[in-house]
Amino acid sequence: MKSAGICLALLVVLAPCACPGQGAEQKPSPIDSADQLFRAGEFARAGEQYARIAADRPGDYSAILQLGRIALLSNRLDDARNWLERAIALRPGDTDPKVMLAEVYYRRDDFERAAAALNGVDVSANPLVISQYPTLNVAKLQSFKGQTPYEVRGDGQTTRLKFLRTDPLPLVSVRVNGGDEVTFFIDTGGSEVALDTEFARELGVPQFGAMQGTFSGGAARRGSAGADRISHGWRLGGAESARGDAAPAPALARPRRKADRRYYRHYALLPFPCDARLSAR
Repeated sequence: MKSAGICLALLVVLAPCACPGQGAEQKPSPIDSADQLFRAGEFARAGEQYARIAADRPGDYSAILQLGRIALLSNRLDDARNWLERAIALRPGDTDPKVMLAEVYYRRDDFERAAAALNGVDVSANPLVISQYPTLNVAKLQSFKGQTPYEVRGDGQTTRLKFLRTDPLPLVSVRVNGGDEVTFFIDTGGSEVALDTEFARELGVPQFGAMQGTFSGGAARRGSAGADRISHGWRLGGAESARGDAAPAPALARPRRKADRRYYRHYALLPFPCDARLSAR
């Protein structure tokens, strides 16, 4: 009886001690907390936390890489380059910062540096290139050596581009490589100027491979190519292009080429919907 009483007393004393530890939650580390914010799309708040970590620990590769990633997502290209170069210095063998640095130069139309940044990266098998930056085709980038991509040349400060029609998408007439006028549609969601495969062959445009993507809601195979110039009053020299096997909707009267947001970001655009035209500066 005395032994049983001692055991019962020990249980009464020890049981309350076990309870507080069972429900306690471990506080996430600063980097885990920042990563959670990043995954939730809270890029500004995540960036603030990563910056504090990088200030306290200048050699923290994960925080520095994420600061470069957030800057690139925000199109703050100078900041992105600085952070990504620091990440590369910390881990020269890692490919993610090299790929994102190449994207920085790509967006700056500095194709030679973009290609150089990818040195040692197997672009055809790199998951980041395939999933997020498929336009980083090394052969295409290298083909622009000695050229200025998207160089704008023309008379005056303004040119006007008439819309052939505006519904469901704006259609315009342009010339590619000095050829006959052809019809393009303007696609603000496109990442490159696109030519269909047959038209690219007619022009003799060099081709640099292919990739898989989603176009107009469906999956299709797309290639990479480079056009010498595209003109519509002004000349835009050394424009890259993609060739695709996916034709747009029949309502577009088969204008199987498109001008994209990358093409038109080199202009200051002033739309005149009532006159069905676009003014470019």
